[in-house]
Order: sequence, then C-alpha cells, then structure tokens
Amino acid sequence: MAPTAERTARRPRGAGWLQSAGMVAVTLVVAALLLADCTSPGREQGANVVISCDQFQQSGQQHLTRAVDLTVGGELRVTLCSNPSTGFQWEDAAVADATVLSVTDHHYTAPGSGTPTLAGAPGQDEWTIKALKAGQTTVAFRYSRPWTGGEQGVWTLDLTVNVAS
Repeated sequence: MAPTAERTARRPRGAGWLQSAGMVAVTLVVAALLLADCTSPGREQGANVVISCDQFQQSGQQHLTRAVDLTVGGELRVTLCSNPSTGFQWEDAAVADATVLSVTDHHYTAPGSGTPTLAGAPGQDEWTIKALKAGQTTVAFRYSRPWTGGEQGVWTLDLTVNVAS
C-alpha cells in the first residue's frame, strides 16, 4: 500500500531521526562548552578578593585573612572598601616576596562613578597583582590615617598567596 498524502504530511520520512540527531548535536556542543569552561587556564590563573565595608564593620573583624591560589602569569584583583573623606586610606600593598608577586596597578574608584551618590559614601581601592613565579608569599593591606599620630592599621587584610607553575 502506497503512503497517502495525509500520512506523508503528518510524518515525513526520516523526521524522527533528524530530530534525534539535532538534539544529540546540541547536547554535544553544550557539553563541550561546559567542559572547556571548567578546564580553561583562565579559571585557575586569576582570582578576585572583594571585601566590603560591612565585612569589616558588621563582622566585628577588623583584621581579616584569606588564602588565594594562582598560577604563574595569573592575576589577583583585590577590591577593598575605602572612604578617604574620613581621613583613612589604604597604604601601599606590602608584598613579602617581590620575586613571586608584583603589584601592577592600584587605583581608587569614587562611589557610584557616573551616578549621583551621597556625600561621604565609600568608594573602592583596587589592586592588580601579577604572579611572577611559583612560590608562596603574603600581601598585607592596612587601612590607616597616614599622618603622624593618626590611627594605624584600623582594618587589615592579610593574604597568603600560593602560586603554582
């Protein structure tokens, strides 16, 4: 019996196979993208440490420590709450072993850059630190009033950085 026009219109020959092959192809592409993202060197090479004012003020912890893992050539970005209108500022990052890590950038970003904000609102200091060679070192950050007699190290952040090859 020959297929009728109605039968052919409802279910074209091979349509089920084509649909299944398309789903398999989409699944393989998604799996490959996920696997590539999990194993990409950028994921291991870079790290971010972000500390807000609330983390210092509300936690009751004025002295924080963190451990960070990097690979050689990777960058560490450290972003810390900062409010120069109070007279406090972050001192230069103190890298214990400059052969392992190097500070490549440090800048302050005012609060709500590009949008209106309240006077005296905190901004952020951000450092970019590059891993030069394998090893372990520390980086210390101190939030102080820099003049003679000013409060020193009111907030501190100490990072232990492990750099793998």
